[in-house]
Amino acid sequence: MRASKPRRVSVGMLALVPPGSQWPTGGNAAGVQLSRHTEFLWMHAAGRRSRTCTTLGGREILANARYNAALTFRSSDISRHVFSFAGPDHQGPMYTRRSMEEYEQWRVLADSIALNWLFVPDLTERLMATTGRRPETSPRPAAGETDLDTAAYLDTEADLDAEANLDAEANLDAEANLDADADLDTDTDVDTDTDVDTDLVQHLFEVSEEAFAQDSVEATAPTDLFALPSNRGNRLSRCIPGLVLWADFRRNFKDMPLRDRWGQLALLSRWYPEQACRAVLKDLEEVIDLPARLAPVLLAPAVLTGPQLAVCARQLKDTAGLWWFNRQNENSTQKHPLPCSDPIVDKIAADVQNFLTSLTKLLRGKHQTHVKPGPSGGQLAYADEIRYWMKKVAMRRKATLKARYKAAYRECREQLEAAYFSEASGGPVELPVGCQNRVRAPSDFRNYELRQWAFFEEELVLALIHGCIRLEALESWHNCHLVVRALDFAMSRAPRFKFSVSTGQFACLYEWRLDDVIEWVATEQAQDYACRVGCAIANTLLDLMAKDLASVETGGPTPAKRRKRDQ
Repeated sequence: MRASKPRRVSVGMLALVPPGSQWPTGGNAAGVQLSRHTEFLWMHAAGRRSRTCTTLGGREILANARYNAALTFRSSDISRHVFSFAGPDHQGPMYTRRSMEEYEQWRVLADSIALNWLFVPDLTERLMATTGRRPETSPRPAAGETDLDTAAYLDTEADLDAEANLDAEANLDAEANLDADADLDTDTDVDTDTDVDTDLVQHLFEVSEEAFAQDSVEATAPTDLFALPSNRGNRLSRCIPGLVLWADFRRNFKDMPLRDRWGQLALLSRWYPEQACRAVLKDLEEVIDLPARLAPVLLAPAVLTGPQLAVCARQLKDTAGLWWFNRQNENSTQKHPLPCSDPIVDKIAADVQNFLTSLTKLLRGKHQTHVKPGPSGGQLAYADEIRYWMKKVAMRRKATLKARYKAAYRECREQLEAAYFSEASGGPVELPVGCQNRVRAPSDFRNYELRQWAFFEEELVLALIHGCIRLEALESWHNCHLVVRALDFAMSRAPRFKFSVSTGQFACLYEWRLDDVIEWVATEQAQDYACRVGCAIANTLLDLMAKDLASVETGGPTPAKRRKRDQ
């Protein structure tokens, strides 16, 4: 039975001290204390709750990007900058969604031609001297290839013995470096009047503005889930390597062939599937949504007069794999080879095949009844059909995620409390506690389902911290901002901060918040999966129609398509 909401009672809450002093923590034996890993989660989520400046100019963004890139590539081991470690006893690195995604994107950026225009030549030479490699100067690989340095990526966990640097590393947020252009080393100074810089400034500023203009994912959560209001701006707006990779795409996409463009979007979809899917479907509308008079030409032998439209299983899996980590091309140099295919690839391939079956029935029905296909404009709107299918896939996926998270986390409250909210949890803990599999190395995050489990648990823990903050503020009659200030001040210090929330209150809080977090995160993760399915469907349709499209286009593009391309 679902527990009632925590009742406001007096249980000896901590008193608030004058500003600038530390919140008292020593005399309270009972209560909830954050583990070291939980403190790290809280510190890495600072960008979601602190005031974020959205008025940076293009040159400030460029200076900030160069500053962070110089810090990251100062060592040949990127993990020493991105990950923080669990204390002086070297318990190992601690992974969060933000740190893992930044690590993966820095690894991609290290071998990307984007570094050739992000840094001046002398800094590129320095990068080569410290890392032993030079950024590629050849064009990006096609969709079936990869530009990840796999051996360096997957073997990094063997070298994760860096010194304890929790305070210094976890606070290297982009928001803390807004004045980075004044602190840059002399070897990163550039002539800001060059044409290259002007190009960089324009694209970085455009990507940043678009990211900040969007509501954060946290804004879609229940209004009372977080003690502090979330900032505007999505995850991309707080990720320097992500901004650089997207700016590089914007800079080159007009001159790239369609398949090369989709190859780079497939790479970006690993972290930003929704943005990549929008771009893919926009391309698809320009390429495939032809006037209705040409519809019988496309797929006519297979759909209208022949057997059901089908694609071989191998081709489906290869296409689906492009929109996640393409393991077939990244498996040869690993010490411990991963399976040839992530199970999620099989699920995406199955959804693509189901769409093709549905599309076959739709086109046959329209042909047999002589109904004009598509909307009133006379277009055969494949992109709209994909969007409709994505909604169905997202609803089904959401139901699956809700069921599995409820089944797992209703039974493991005590384990989660021991791992994240106990003073005794200072030692190494295998996470996530709600899943049978565990994250032990960065490469484990290439398992899509394990990655989703870990990200869900992270959001649940953060929601519980915000719940404790609300209870603390309620019992002490103080503002949530003051409690957060005291918590931030006590991070990684002794004596450590302890909430005066009782064990019983925490149990009620857990039951109260669990359903809200499940509903919210399952919605986000279902959309993530549906976008990958949509991209894989678009890729498959392009492959099926390539020859027919070439024959249709022999007379040149239609006026409508020509106008779209000229815009």
